[in-house]
Amino acid sequence: MATGYSLKKYDNSKCVSNLLDTDNWTSFLDDSNGTKIGQYAIGGPTLEMWCESWNSVVNSHSTFKKIYAKDTNEYGYYVSSDTTEKQNYLYMNDTTDSLSSTDLSELGQQFPMYFPHTSLYSNCSSYLLASPSAQSKYYFVTVSYTGRVGSCYYNNKNGLRPVVCLNSDVSATYDANTKTYTLSK
Repeated sequence: MATGYSLKKYDNSKCVSNLLDTDNWTSFLDDSNGTKIGQYAIGGPTLEMWCESWNSVVNSHSTFKKIYAKDTNEYGYYVSSDTTEKQNYLYMNDTTDSLSSTDLSELGQQFPMYFPHTSLYSNCSSYLLASPSAQSKYYFVTVSYTGRVGSCYYNNKNGLRPVVCLNSDVSATYDANTKTYTLSK
């Protein structure tokens, strides 16, 4: 996180502090058989983690753009698609408009981990990143089903995407047909 940023100073950073506290996420370290699969877990990726992951896959898609964690103000992070601008939000195709349904469908099928799980029974339209937003002391950085990386008020209906640092002898394999990950040693 940016130097000088004080967790627990504002409402958004108090929640981020809980998301980053590894003691809160220990139940994710064991698989369904009780085998320890992870070294530590947090409640969601930081903006830096998310951007590094996103930027590694976007190279293969000319429609989508790299996104960077940008400097902070006293409340939190900005996002950017280059090295100079600072924005409160940005779409994955580097515009201020929602992605087309075709783009979203393609992205969601190829890269489901970047979009919130939505269904007929779910009102989850975005998930929280473990980073406060520069927009306000009440906002977090979120990723929405529309391809928007931006900010959202802290009490909106947001999902979580916990992150587990797997043990070195554990690997994850994604099955595109069932849309599930399988862990194995």
